[in-house]
Amino acid sequence: MFARFEEIEGFIVKGFAVKNGGRADIPVQWNKLEQELDVVNLRPKITYGVCISMGDEGLHYVAGLVSSAVKGINAPDQVLVSAGRYLVGIVEHGIEDIPASLEALLNVKGINFRHAPCFEKYHFYDEAENNEIELWVPIE
Repeated sequence: MFARFEEIEGFIVKGFAVKNGGRADIPVQWNKLEQELDVVNLRPKITYGVCISMGDEGLHYVAGLVSSAVKGINAPDQVLVSAGRYLVGIVEHGIEDIPASLEALLNVKGINFRHAPCFEKYHFYDEAENNEIELWVPIE
């Protein structure tokens, strides 16, 4: 897996949340987002999936857009993506490879992780076969 380091400013993602759910609930939120985007005929070049927490109480996840891009759509939930350093990996085999790719990033030796949401960054290019998924894991 190709990985790199990035430092970013914080930003807010607005969209649709899974609260105390499971992985199977995530596609439902993406479908809601897609329906809202269809209503206003918006085709963003970048979308985000932010994993706020995973634990005994379930998954808390938001599928959405940067807050400045949600004008005109119903996006009831939001999460702050914190500023700072991230270890960024490219998901090589599509959405189904996200768990294995995340596991690989979390097992990189010599990295100190910080407590903040991880996120997926989906890049949509003009040619569908060139679409890309990045995983961003917060580090110290």
